[in-house]
Amino acid sequence: MYTILKKGSVSLLAAVCAVMFSAVCLAFFQSIGILYYGIVCGVLFLVFSFLFTAVKRRVDEYYFRRYFLTGYNKRIYGYYDRIRVSFSIGDFIEVIKSTLEAEGDFAVLWTNRKTGNVIYSSPGRLTSDPKVIHILTEAGKGKPDGIYYLGNDFRFLPAKGEKEAVLFIHSNHLLFQFSKYLNVFEGKLFDGAYREFQTYLNRVDTMEKMFSLSAISREWELVAETQKAFLPAAIPSIKGLKIGLNYEALVNVSGDYYDFLPISEDKTLFVVGDVSGKGLSAALIMGIIMNTIRIVGDKQNLETIVRYVDSAIKTMKFDGKFTALFLAIVDTAEGTITHVTAGIPEPWLLQSGEVHFLTTNCPLVGIIDIGDIAIIKTKFMTGDVMVISTDGLWELESADGRQLYSSPEFKEMLLSKAGLPVNELTGEIVRFGKEFSHSGKLRDDLAIMLIKAGE
Repeated sequence: MYTILKKGSVSLLAAVCAVMFSAVCLAFFQSIGILYYGIVCGVLFLVFSFLFTAVKRRVDEYYFRRYFLTGYNKRIYGYYDRIRVSFSIGDFIEVIKSTLEAEGDFAVLWTNRKTGNVIYSSPGRLTSDPKVIHILTEAGKGKPDGIYYLGNDFRFLPAKGEKEAVLFIHSNHLLFQFSKYLNVFEGKLFDGAYREFQTYLNRVDTMEKMFSLSAISREWELVAETQKAFLPAAIPSIKGLKIGLNYEALVNVSGDYYDFLPISEDKTLFVVGDVSGKGLSAALIMGIIMNTIRIVGDKQNLETIVRYVDSAIKTMKFDGKFTALFLAIVDTAEGTITHVTAGIPEPWLLQSGEVHFLTTNCPLVGIIDIGDIAIIKTKFMTGDVMVISTDGLWELESADGRQLYSSPEFKEMLLSKAGLPVNELTGEIVRFGKEFSHSGKLRDDLAIMLIKAGE
């Protein structure tokens, strides 16, 4: 009835406005020229359009108040109106209790047709009967989303039949609303309520995903914080050496790692490594590696350290996980570096205006069997600088496809600024790398360590 009366009133209003507009236009047509007539008709059209819109709004408000805010419809209008401010299952159940049940004398059953679980059922024989719940849930299976009406035998009926229940179906949700007065309620209320029900479920789903992502983000933050706890809290002060460091994780959790482990007053073990892959597994292996190195008793035996790390990774049985690793014992009394370079980009040694490389003498650790390791010892005298980095620096590419590692400009920059304090030189390396990169930023995690002798 609401729809018929509203459409009829609007049609009548439109007809009246059209007749009045035509009559006025005809009156002016007999007394003024064509040009002025067109202008007058245009103005009159705007006036009548404004008048029609204003009166139509009043008509809509009148029928809305008459049919939705009085009588039986008023009892459940709050249901339709309050769904839009529901943000949880608890909110929606409270709306059902305070409007449909308390005001409209409805009994409600809300189930999940996929799992068969009851989300809510009103107190009462009908909606609490397990057999009825099963029958209704089965009846809703296979039906597309929409509004349906049921008779007293739970069969689906056309909208104009003698209805006992209205059913909302959206996704896996079945919302049965039973009332012996269902036929006296205006159907438009349920149309609006169904749209709000759809919006509510989509809103809840979105919020659940956001909370889930938030929880995951927090978990990753905790993993990142735990990982940082494995790394040294500060750069140590070592007599005869200055150390520069730059560590940047592309995401919260990185596979790059470093360490400084004192052996004696004159000897320090330096560690730089890069675990394959990203994420939680890389972070876990990184922690195992660092812990393994720290608990090795004889830290002067680099081959033993490598084999312990190799065994620890293989024991974890992560497919395709390994580490590139650089171990170096710097002896300030003897002025030497004793090192193992295992799969990491060969470190640069700046000596007397030249660049030398600490050559690879071991394969990647944790993936294949490792044979004998030929430990290499190199002179490391006052003014010499060792540059160790994971591939996050060396694999940066210029716009023309050149890598930083083989760039003559980078080599020239390093040699020209080798006399800078190590902190400044480290910063220059990072700045140059990012400017060299065609993207202007890193593509991978980055750990850079500089060690300068004789300071």
